[in-house]
Amino acid sequence: MHTITERLEVLISERAALIERYAPLWAAHGGGSQSWEQKLLDIKTASVKAEHREQLASQKSATETELKEALHADPRYQAEVRRAAEARTEWARIQQEMKTLDLRIQLEMAKLRFALGNDESPTTLDPDGEDA
Repeated sequence: MHTITERLEVLISERAALIERYAPLWAAHGGGSQSWEQKLLDIKTASVKAEHREQLASQKSATETELKEALHADPRYQAEVRRAAEARTEWARIQQEMKTLDLRIQLEMAKLRFALGNDESPTTLDPDGEDA
């Protein structure tokens, strides 16, 4: 049996660990802006794009459309897009885990407020709300 305050400490600790995993993903995918994510993809694929530009330029005058098609067909570009999609998926999963943890923390806080409001010690109230 754990006290309400002990369960709160565990939940808060779990949330802190989750934030460590979440922060770098949020930096790349969060804030609702996909333009930042696109900028990262552009940076990571710039060398691939330059290679294709050189190849197409040596053959003839390359259009931007031809360059885009060559880039999108390149396995390195496709791998980077897949990696970004997997990272965004992980970001969404962690975001949901954080919401769940936040709800669990709120529930424990409500139990603590109830216990304190009824002059019960939070150290003697078990998870089911029954006295120890």
